[in-house]
Amino acid sequence: MTPNRRLLLWALLIFVATFAVYHRAIFCGYIWDDDTLLTKNLNLDTLAGLKKIWFSTETIQYYPLVFTSFWIEKHLWGLNPMGYHINNILLHSLNAILVMWVLKKLGLKAFVAAAFIFALHPVHVESVAWISERKNVLSGFFFLSSLLCFLEFDDSKNRWGYYASLCLYMAALLSKTITCSLPAVLILIHWMKEGRVRARFMANLIPYFILGFWMGLLTINFEKAVAGAQGTPWHLTWAQHFILPGKILWFYVSKLLWPTDLTFIYPKWTLDTGKIVNWIPSISFIAAVIAAWKYEKKLSRGPLASLLIFSCILFPALGFFNVYPFLFSYVADHFQYLASIAAVALVCEAFAHWAPPAARFIPFILLPILGFRASAQCKIYKDAETLWMDTIQKNPHAAIGYNNLIALHANNSNLDEALRLEKISSSLFPNDPMQRFQSAELFTLSGKLDEAILAYRQSIGLFKKYEPDNPEVLRICTNLGELYEQTGQFEKAIDINRLAIKLNHTYYIAYIDLARLLQKMKKYNESLDVYNRVLAAVPSFPGIHYNIASVYYDQKRYREAEDHMEKELSLDPQNPLIISKLAMLKKLLDKK
Repeated sequence: MTPNRRLLLWALLIFVATFAVYHRAIFCGYIWDDDTLLTKNLNLDTLAGLKKIWFSTETIQYYPLVFTSFWIEKHLWGLNPMGYHINNILLHSLNAILVMWVLKKLGLKAFVAAAFIFALHPVHVESVAWISERKNVLSGFFFLSSLLCFLEFDDSKNRWGYYASLCLYMAALLSKTITCSLPAVLILIHWMKEGRVRARFMANLIPYFILGFWMGLLTINFEKAVAGAQGTPWHLTWAQHFILPGKILWFYVSKLLWPTDLTFIYPKWTLDTGKIVNWIPSISFIAAVIAAWKYEKKLSRGPLASLLIFSCILFPALGFFNVYPFLFSYVADHFQYLASIAAVALVCEAFAHWAPPAARFIPFILLPILGFRASAQCKIYKDAETLWMDTIQKNPHAAIGYNNLIALHANNSNLDEALRLEKISSSLFPNDPMQRFQSAELFTLSGKLDEAILAYRQSIGLFKKYEPDNPEVLRICTNLGELYEQTGQFEKAIDINRLAIKLNHTYYIAYIDLARLLQKMKKYNESLDVYNRVLAAVPSFPGIHYNIASVYYDQKRYREAEDHMEKELSLDPQNPLIISKLAMLKKLLDKK
């Protein structure tokens, strides 16, 4: 059999094995974030929405190729989750084949074993069985394709390979920005092959660095401004920034070597810099890199390059930048999707070179075990309830697991089960402001308004104490204000909206609620003063002129009311309510 046919046969076997292991994921449903990114994403419904995906910031993340793939699929088979799952598995199988191709091109003996392990490893179930992680499998496809094209260009000097690689790299960045590590990976591979880095080689990478840097800045801004990854939970000292990367890196290595107790939300570490044990992971990882460098000539440059590539790809997820999932845990299986290739290749190649002949088949012997565990892991992604139940069983201190389960049961009108879980959650997390917020919403839904008010107040107090800059406190203030108003406690509703304004002078929802309450209490001048502050700051604020007109109407100042209603109509000329209100005002003025 020719080498090319043998390679094609291996590719076919990888493809079949991947679908065989992940077949359970085909029948899974939607889970966390799938509603925001897919099922309730209105941008996926129209051509105008597709334009927004590419040319606006009206998405929680700027990954337009991912959302475009969802847009196409939604128009093909609607919201049937099966199609999305099949495509995730297809992309993962193609990625495993690309891994084999890349490693073969690099001259590794264990390229087949490494590709199979990548395809079947249980840590990758999260990236494949979770529809929202289309980001991983799609960006991985473009990342590996770009890498392969660049390696081909580096060997043949064919510029078309270079241009193809650059275009594929841009596609990878538009799918997930963690792929910005590609130029650094290319440098390390080049050094591994040549023992040095040529100036001309670096010059070819300048566009890659520019694109990666620009997209990286864009993503950092989205994580902070849109996803909300800012505030106390992300504030770390310099010492914590030192100990965290080592803990993260060794955690991922451990899960690759011994993939047990995999869970959707891992326990969040306490980064106590006073404990020597917390310093050991970072120090030992640095020591491993130094050892690989020191024994480079004896061991080859491969181990050092692999360690550096592994840490380089993971760099954006090592705690140096704010990423939203760090609110719950510093680690997640899907973070190491691409980085795992370097670690797996290193271990497999070590077996191929240095293990006794009888032990060199161990990576292949492990494949059925890995495949069985990966297939079993797919079951937890069946639906949201199964996922969160599995999470709290493996990580009983995962507050988010309880919160989402409570919300799930509440939305399904299963209030008894929701209240049962709330009691457990409140006893486990008495100082968690989001837990008290969750309880308040549940009590409101259950009609226990006094308990809801108390829980809201506790939540606000805990946020002010532990996370004073968390934007969630503003939403809680709004909800509590509405509850006070509903129970006739207008003065307290006014006070809570004033608190929200004090916390954030640009939170205009609180201004509107405050002005509306003042109007209801017939404090018209104060109400107009608040509305005018919003008008001065945001002249086109939705409904502002309509609200001002309503205050003038209550004062029987119909001329001023008409003036503002006409201004509102100029901003929203097709609104039938404004048209009818304006007509009514004109009739009143005509009678006068």
